[in-house]
Amino acid sequence: MAPGWRGSLFPVLSFFVTQDILQPLLAAVTVLTLLIEAVRLRYKPVQRLVSGLVAVKRRESRGISSSTYLLLGTLAAFILFPAPIAAAGVLFIAVADQAASMVGERWGRHRLGRKSLEGSLAFLGVALVVSMIFLGAAGADPGLAVLVLGALVAAVTELLPVPIGDNLVVPLAAGSTMTFVSWQMV
Repeated sequence: MAPGWRGSLFPVLSFFVTQDILQPLLAAVTVLTLLIEAVRLRYKPVQRLVSGLVAVKRRESRGISSSTYLLLGTLAAFILFPAPIAAAGVLFIAVADQAASMVGERWGRHRLGRKSLEGSLAFLGVALVVSMIFLGAAGADPGLAVLVLGALVAAVTELLPVPIGDNLVVPLAAGSTMTFVSWQMV
């Protein structure tokens, strides 16, 4: 599950600051987080302290947290893609993954591997709503068709059993798709 509103911080910030400011700030936060993760994973007292300060899932106690994967995905997206596409891809996972988790846990009856059809449909629905809100905030850039396709790719990618965190993979898959499609539309 994505870390909710915190995952939206850098995409929203990208509307107010230039990439020259955003990328170094994001890189610094990511490096600091990776250092904390390395110490947390190596030293039990630090692991207990960090677990007491932030929600660390049991399955993350011995590996990289979903928050760190999201930061890595966010950094990679803002380096690889135009800012509006990177922001949209990160917002898909930051917001829609929460909805998928809540709906899947509460109403998920039809299993699709480790996920549920209901959760995946919630992810897609929220990602489409994010697209509409994003379109209103960003204007025509990157465009409705590009955003809808990105939302669909994000939902399908989140459903796949990827060996590394979907918080890293989803923004990159959605961003790659949206970038490619936007190039084809020029």
